Amino acid sequence: RSLPSGSQPMIGQPSALRHLVPAERLEHAAAQQYGALMRQAAAKRALAPDDHPQVIRLRAIGKRVIAHTARFNPQAAKWQWEINLIGSNQINAFCMPGGKIAFFTGILDRLKLTDDEVAAVMGHEVAHALREHARERVAKSELTRRSTLSTPVATKASAAPPKPPDPASAANATRKAPESSAAPVSA
Repeated sequence: RSLPSGSQPMIGQPSALRHLVPAERLEHAAAQQYGALMRQAAAKRALAPDDHPQVIRLRAIGKRVIAHTARFNPQAAKWQWEINLIGSNQINAFCMPGGKIAFFTGILDRLKLTDDEVAAVMGHEVAHALREHARERVAKSELTRRSTLSTPVATKASAAPPKPPDPASAANATRKAPESSAAPVSA
């Protein structure tokens, strides 16, 4: 059942903090991290090929989900969306800033998800990227770091300041993709 024409769910206003971190910086870091993850999975023979039935299925479902993203975040129309499948028993999926989506075979195989259930999981993960939760988290982290640096501390003056957050590790701050116990992907 779909929403009445012209309506959309009430989701509230996104955090203004996200504007403190440039989207391009986070999306670039996410793309690099995603590419590294895909290369690592491929090296372990755990990255499903483009013609794998589950990859075809995920991308078809993703195409329908992605078609609705721009109305929630106009920038999403410019994202270079990618959807891949990694062979792992993990029950997990994620969407990084800029539209980098991955599903693990465990969530599909162990839970026996229907197309509608896959769409619900994918939509949930995509919503994190659309709402720019990673940008918000990185901004909060940077504000905390700055306030820590500017607050006098009653300790040794020689204490080193905290390290700034690493944009690559913050690229998927909403949910970091766990290390996969890679398993070859079979059809």
